[in-house]
Amino acid sequence: MDALTVLTGLSSWLVERTGPNETSRLSQGIRLDVFATSMRVTKQIPGNLKVLAAGGTLTGGDVAQRITDLVPTGLVERSDTSCVITDLGRAVLSRWEALGVDNDHANKELIRQAVLVDEGIRSGPPVYSKARDFWDELVTLHPAEQWFANPLALYLVSYLNTPDSKGYNPWNLIRSAGAGVVDVTEAQWDAWAASTAIPPGWTKRPGVKLLDAAKSAATRYVGRVNFCMALEARRRALLGDSVPVVAAKWMVPHA
Repeated sequence: MDALTVLTGLSSWLVERTGPNETSRLSQGIRLDVFATSMRVTKQIPGNLKVLAAGGTLTGGDVAQRITDLVPTGLVERSDTSCVITDLGRAVLSRWEALGVDNDHANKELIRQAVLVDEGIRSGPPVYSKARDFWDELVTLHPAEQWFANPLALYLVSYLNTPDSKGYNPWNLIRSAGAGVVDVTEAQWDAWAASTAIPPGWTKRPGVKLLDAAKSAATRYVGRVNFCMALEARRRALLGDSVPVVAAKWMVPHA
């Protein structure tokens, strides 16, 4: 069984999830990263945190957007005039400094994110522990490496992991059935989306709306794949695996 089989019977969920009308904004459910649209890697964050830790304020470029990007990570919080570093931000920065990755080197991205994930799960906002729990469910269906290689699937599952007003949650059904996700091709997703019924008053199929949102998000996949790699590195470490040996086989994306 694949995920499409499960989704075929949930047309009411799909309409509610993508509605109430075809122009409604479609948000993700449980996320697998903490990054906003314009910030998908951590290479600028150490410099930002150092400035804030020293009592300074962020400068240069679009500061308002930078703050908007940083707040969801829990590393900073808004102040009356700008933002301030949080306890989580100080803990992450301290570990980055101890490991010598408090820089913008692209080849240190996975290490920085592994620290971010670990500290976030320990004392950060709920998005970190929710991502961990969700990731643990994903790797019961497919090996981690198959998820890393399929950004569309990594975003689709986030859009699917949301209950409707009746409590239906497609992801729970997919997980319970052991239905495949990463082996569903984009062409198969397209065919499924094109087969969904157009609700009264709409001109767009809800399946197409859902799939288009996931496809758009998947074009900016670097942050999500890296974050999931960090989640997996932490999971493997807790299992007693050698993370450097395991991670050496991964194709870490950069931006």
